[in-house]
Amino acid sequence: MDVCWHLVYENIIMGISNSPVQGTPFENIEAMLEKIASLAFSRLFYFHTWHESLIAHCQRDWAPGAQSKYGVVGIILSVRALELMRGLNYWDAMERDIFAPLGIKNILPGGTGFSAENLARMGVLLDNRGKYGNWELFSEEAYQVILPTPLTPYFPKIDKTYGIGLQSYDGRLRAGSYGHMGGCGTQLIVDPEKHLVFAMVRNGQGEDYEKHLTDVMTVLNAWIGNEPE
Repeated sequence: MDVCWHLVYENIIMGISNSPVQGTPFENIEAMLEKIASLAFSRLFYFHTWHESLIAHCQRDWAPGAQSKYGVVGIILSVRALELMRGLNYWDAMERDIFAPLGIKNILPGGTGFSAENLARMGVLLDNRGKYGNWELFSEEAYQVILPTPLTPYFPKIDKTYGIGLQSYDGRLRAGSYGHMGGCGTQLIVDPEKHLVFAMVRNGQGEDYEKHLTDVMTVLNAWIGNEPE
């Protein structure tokens, strides 16, 4: 569990500098990390020893745990751990270990072709605590680690609640609901008490996105008798 927390929240506690990365064509460390992350959506092992060394030795803008900033370092290190454990590149591992058991097919590296139904299958897997049909993709213990949890006990100056790729959705549905929102407006929300999974995929948020999403949540809450917190 400690390893998982370290990987996922590295982007919160590292405090990476935006100074130029000497010896590389990148203007700053974030530009380099974004390029590295984009290679995860190919069929190549994209992480190399010099990347690890650079991340380990790059200048920090603040002390670990002093503040938070959105970034991609946690994703990069998580992908690296996955490749080391499976001996496969990231995308092949996802296809064999996740997509195939869930019946998700014809998805290109990078997520092209990923439908709302496919996303909903991921939500059902979460709602079933790692089980899908005859498959058990992860244990109950792993499920509990994935869920959003307050970070303050681990990082006293960080007043956030986060899980591994998941956020609390108590404000959308009842307490205990969780999910993930992509920057383009894609939504995956799970209400474990009502066993409700809501999935939506989009190419962009569009005009009045938040208003329309709120309307959808109002309908869902009324339908299943929820009283949002």
